[in-house]
Amino acid sequence: MEPITLTNDRLLPRPFTGGDTDAIHAACQDPAIQRWTVAPSPYSRAEVGNIPSRAVAPRTGFRMEGEQWSGLLNKGVRRDSWIGALLPSDLGLPGTHACLPAP
Repeated sequence: MEPITLTNDRLLPRPFTGGDTDAIHAACQDPAIQRWTVAPSPYSRAEVGNIPSRAVAPRTGFRMEGEQWSGLLNKGVRRDSWIGALLPSDLGLPGTHACLPAP
C-alpha cells in the first residue's frame, strides 16, 4: 500500500520529531486532553514520544521481548503494554558487564 498524505491549508500531518517534545508536553497539560484521550494524567516529560515508540523501537534495534495484555491501568481502563530492550552489544558497544544469552 502506498502512503497517503492528507493535508489542507491549515494541516500537514507528519511523524513526530525531537523538536516536538515541548509542544506535545504543553498540549498534554490541557485538562480536556487528559479527560478525553488516553494520555496519562498527570502527563510527564517521560511520556512524550511513547505512542509512536512501539513502531520505531524495532527499526532502531530494540528487541521486542513481549506484550502484556491488560498490563497497564489508565484512568480505570486496562490497556495492553509492551517491553523491548536494547543492549550496548546490540549497537556493537562494550557493556559494563558480560551478557550471556540463553542457549
